Amino acid sequence: MMRIRILPLTLGVVGLAINALAQRPNNSNNALSHPHDLGQGMASISLTALRDLWEKSLPKSESKPEPRPVPPPAEALLQKLHLDLKSGPETCSGTLEVDVIPLQDGWHRLKLAQGTLSLRPTETNPLIEAAPDGYSLLTQANERVSGKIEAHVPPFLEWTPDSPLKISLSPAASRSITITGLPPHEKLLVNGRSLEVSDNGTLRLLPLLAEDCLIVTRLTKQAQPTFTSQAVVTQLTCQQRLVMDGGCLTTTHLSVRHHTEFELALQLPPEAEVLQCLVAGKPSNTTTEKGILTLQLSLSAREADLTKIELSCFSKLSPFSGGTGKVQLQTPASALFHESLEWNIELPNGLKLASLNTNTEAAQKVQGMGRISLKRSLWRNDPPTAEIFYQPANP
Repeated sequence: MMRIRILPLTLGVVGLAINALAQRPNNSNNALSHPHDLGQGMASISLTALRDLWEKSLPKSESKPEPRPVPPPAEALLQKLHLDLKSGPETCSGTLEVDVIPLQDGWHRLKLAQGTLSLRPTETNPLIEAAPDGYSLLTQANERVSGKIEAHVPPFLEWTPDSPLKISLSPAASRSITITGLPPHEKLLVNGRSLEVSDNGTLRLLPLLAEDCLIVTRLTKQAQPTFTSQAVVTQLTCQQRLVMDGGCLTTTHLSVRHHTEFELALQLPPEAEVLQCLVAGKPSNTTTEKGILTLQLSLSAREADLTKIELSCFSKLSPFSGGTGKVQLQTPASALFHESLEWNIELPNGLKLASLNTNTEAAQKVQGMGRISLKRSLWRNDPPTAEIFYQPANP
């Protein structure tokens, strides 16, 4: 009987609980209005999100950076690398000034430059080694190397897009590239940037040296003037006096119109020895090699865009005979364009002109005269010459 009474009681308690749950009001809105009740709620999360949270909660291991490779010790310290070039009619050359301090024992190769630049060592220059990848300087421990090396690059007119000027200098404490003698205000393209040559024909490339290689091309597309047109000989006056023993004294005056500093090369008469050379009335330092006299013409020496040159030279020809014969003469000449020539020739006493073969023209009747006056206008690259046939003045 006891078991029968307990079972209804248990069923009744369960029924009351179910009834209470069924009649419990929905307080979801109230729960939202009371944040403190959220602690009694439940939340669901995916296994993937749970794994991510667990991985993020783990202590992070300190990652150590990989050690950088230690560079090899420097073999030498490159203090100075200055490239100074001067552009001329057919060349562009100058010097590369170097200053190197060796830091290790033995001989070492220190790379200097590469590109279309060529270096030519001489007896007084440091040891230079040429290789396909450029030029290197040979250094020895405890021996500082300082000096200038002869440098050459292609002439200005060859700086085309197909064959640009390329110069790459090795890193140094002090570096510079300067090119003079260029046409003023010429447009150039340097590593994709447009640059203009200064008023005095100078181009300085120092701000761009941080780049590995400088590539320079002419930007002007129209026909380029030649360098010989950058200067013109407006007047050439030549006086030649001959004596019987073959001596010939040549006095020449030139007026050169130019707008840039440049190097003037004069072809002297055969076997001529320079006695005096004045540029703008002042003695000039000249060099003569294989009959070519080289003069440096600056802008400061000009007067109304003209530089005046006075040149005296002496040459020894074959002695004149007392009878008939011939003599070959020519004036000092350059590759520039010439506008006017006045050429006077005085034969030795007792001789007169029999006939004349020349690429000039006689200023007046010269047949049978002891003094010959010649003239010429507008020419280039054709030196004035005269083949004179003479005879006794009083046969």
